[in-house]
Amino acid sequence: MQGAVNAILETEARAFKKEDQERPVTIFIDNGRSLNGVTEELVEKLELDVIEGDMMQIDLGYDQVVHRPRRTVEMSLQLPGFPLTTGTFQVMPVPEGKDTVLGMIWLRGQNPNIDWSTGQIAPRIKVRL
Repeated sequence: MQGAVNAILETEARAFKKEDQERPVTIFIDNGRSLNGVTEELVEKLELDVIEGDMMQIDLGYDQVVHRPRRTVEMSLQLPGFPLTTGTFQVMPVPEGKDTVLGMIWLRGQNPNIDWSTGQIAPRIKVRL
């Protein structure tokens, strides 16, 4: 694929470490990113424990690569209609002032229907919540 496409989602997603500390979040979806990410600000609000690691390479799309210290958190993310996403998120800047970025890890796992022109996203299979 030449280049990458991204969408800014305005949805009622919620992020949390424990369910009693849920926070609404905004999401940036980017098929040019290999990883899921979260901002330092959201990490602080949710009081997430950061695991420090070695330097890592991050593919940004359009053949752009950056090297950053590996800093990860464990977090849960609930998008309406989708299964709960629980896993490792990289602590990193997120485009467009959003709280989280979902990259190819999430896109491959969920395989959502995305209207890239409107930013609308829907699961391919309906999930009971």
